[in-house]
Amino acid sequence: MEKEPKYAKHYDYITKIGLLSQKALTAKTEAPQTINSGEWKIQTYKGKPLAKLINKDKEVYVQFLVGGQKFTIEALELNATVSFANAKESIDLSKGANSTDSWWGYSGSVNIPDTFLSGAILIEVSTTIEGQELSLSETLEIAGITAVGVEVQDFLITLNLKESEPSDYRELLNIDVSDFNIGELETQKKLVETALATINSKIIDRYKRLSSEAQDLLQQVLAYRDAIVTKHFNRYYQFLYKTGEPIYDQIKRLKAGMLNEISMSEYDVLYIQPLTKYREELTQKIEAEQAAIEKAEKEYESVANSLKEESPNALAILENIKIICDQYDAFDALKEEYPYLKDSDGTDPFKLATKNKEEVELIYNQLKNIKGAYKTACHAINEKCKELYNKKGIPKDKALRAKVGKDKSTMKITTIGTPKGLKLHKAFFAATEKMATRASGFYEIYRGELKPIYTDFSHIDFSQEAMSIKAYNPKYDKESKLVMNERQLGKENAKNYDVSYKHKSSDTDVLVDEKGINPEDVDQGGLGDCYFLGGVEALAKADPAQIYGKEDSIITGPDKEGNYTVNFYVPDENKETKRVAVKVAPTFMKFKADHKEDKSALKDLREKRTPFAQKSEDNEIWVQLLEKGLAQLEGSYEEIEGKSSRNSIGKMSTLEMLTGKRPRNYTLPKDLDEVIERLITAYTTDNKLPMATFATKEKLPQKQKGKKQDSKEAPASGEISVEYRNGVYLYQNHRYSLGDIEDTTKGSEILILQNPHNDKTKSGDAIQINRQELEEYFRNIEIN
Repeated sequence: MEKEPKYAKHYDYITKIGLLSQKALTAKTEAPQTINSGEWKIQTYKGKPLAKLINKDKEVYVQFLVGGQKFTIEALELNATVSFANAKESIDLSKGANSTDSWWGYSGSVNIPDTFLSGAILIEVSTTIEGQELSLSETLEIAGITAVGVEVQDFLITLNLKESEPSDYRELLNIDVSDFNIGELETQKKLVETALATINSKIIDRYKRLSSEAQDLLQQVLAYRDAIVTKHFNRYYQFLYKTGEPIYDQIKRLKAGMLNEISMSEYDVLYIQPLTKYREELTQKIEAEQAAIEKAEKEYESVANSLKEESPNALAILENIKIICDQYDAFDALKEEYPYLKDSDGTDPFKLATKNKEEVELIYNQLKNIKGAYKTACHAINEKCKELYNKKGIPKDKALRAKVGKDKSTMKITTIGTPKGLKLHKAFFAATEKMATRASGFYEIYRGELKPIYTDFSHIDFSQEAMSIKAYNPKYDKESKLVMNERQLGKENAKNYDVSYKHKSSDTDVLVDEKGINPEDVDQGGLGDCYFLGGVEALAKADPAQIYGKEDSIITGPDKEGNYTVNFYVPDENKETKRVAVKVAPTFMKFKADHKEDKSALKDLREKRTPFAQKSEDNEIWVQLLEKGLAQLEGSYEEIEGKSSRNSIGKMSTLEMLTGKRPRNYTLPKDLDEVIERLITAYTTDNKLPMATFATKEKLPQKQKGKKQDSKEAPASGEISVEYRNGVYLYQNHRYSLGDIEDTTKGSEILILQNPHNDKTKSGDAIQINRQELEEYFRNIEIN
């Protein structure tokens, strides 16, 4: 197991203060204040390990004593300040402190923010005795990062390696390509070429440009040689490492890439050489496949001519195999011209709606032609096979049976409608087997690539000047339904129920009732989209008119077809924010469960609980419209589950998605004071409740004796809650919204947070959170 770096046991730049200047004090014996030792001085605390010098907010303590040997004082007033980076902190000195070496006097400490990395720290202490001003001061220079340290730090920070990226490239070498068709081989080759180019440009080339001193220091950093690292980085290295800045991540990823090795030279042996050899092998395979395809295509005409008289049905099959091969080439050419089609997540409807309309419509028509030609060819092959062969796969024509008698070898082709494949006798098709193999391979491409891409394109409405997304019912796949089923019913109980999901609407449904938009209408179902519904809840509290009620509100309509328009802000291909209109039909996924044996068991099931956002108690559907609109943006309900990082829109804050305004993200506990001050100031000075959401930590500490909720008590999303006060629970890895501020007293603030589940259970209702609980249970706060 890789060892974590060891910090220096002491902060040298603090302990080097040592014994500071001594000044003699002349005090009259009759003075009310006396200093018996006749000397006084400042001494910093020594021998303190780093863990005791850094508090949980990652601030550094400067601690010191003011006094001396046998130092005794009575009612002496000392004024102490510590200055650093143009900031000055006053200190309250406490009386009667003592150190381990018989010093007596006054003690004081001040926190130096972790952003202060180098420069001067000035400690000043002053007093007045019978009108005489006496003072001590000392300036400590904290060394900064060296020039070679800057070079290494810049290299590490700008590496921009993704999680386990180098190791992932080595995994390419373990992929079995023996059954790959030419398209898959070409894709694999491009992955290898990308890996080689990335390793060279990101790592090796940049490493070679480092000076020899920087290369040597980098090796020491990777080896975690603390003494050498501290010499060049001082507090810069410790701060960056402690706070998880990019230098820390890049060190880990470089190390992971080199497996158990330390030397950067290993990258050539571990990556460049084997990947280069692998690329050459793939090139040879591709060239062999291309040669075989070209040979088959050259013989196509002669085979086709021979079949004209022997078997019109066999000829029709061969001609349609050729048509499918042509679609293979057409789809490859389309992806080459428009590279974003190659990305499996590159054609979500919202991404298409932000692109150039003429281009999107052109691609859609070409996809439609490819899809149509492929389906027509598949249908023709299937029909002609029925005419050519009987149910036992024997040719119906006597002359053909005689030909098969001489050569009973077969080849397989898979088409739409025949997932197990059709067996075709080689005797009819001679040297065109490679074409049949290629056509058969297009079956997987159609299912895995072309059809999903075409579906995304088909959701775009081209009828207006600005593209929008059509009204459609986003899907939820069968595997996820099973998971949802288990969340709803409990894993052991799920097998006893038949669960179905249907899109339904009701005559009693209303968009908004007479009470209007309010956060209590939000009721999260089993879908893990609290990140979204928490933001919806915050907006409903802070500015409900933005959701509905104005011309430019998020929800408008209905139109003459009864569909509503939901407007979201999304990133376009240039990462600029653009508003996209989504037509949403007011039909929603309804959860229905039937017990296979005991119908009375349904009484124990919360039948109104759905896997998705639910109507309010007054049958309002505005929340469901927003959630369905989000699912249409991404392509399915499944893709909005848990704010998947693979989706570009999933990386965008919900508050920005709803309002177009980017929120400020505060990290706890580092920004605790700042974020509380902003919330209180907005609430008291501006007389307005801020739009804010609060995210709990991924794993919460169990402070009370209470236990985790069981599956019957937890919402359908399966989220886990812990008891943080007696009888009061918090969900972990969950997002809440700000409902109110109960106490604005500094240091005693009380915030009221709203849970998007709003299920009125012991974990679902509004809860009180104080400053300490914010720090202990929450990881970030977003304020718009």
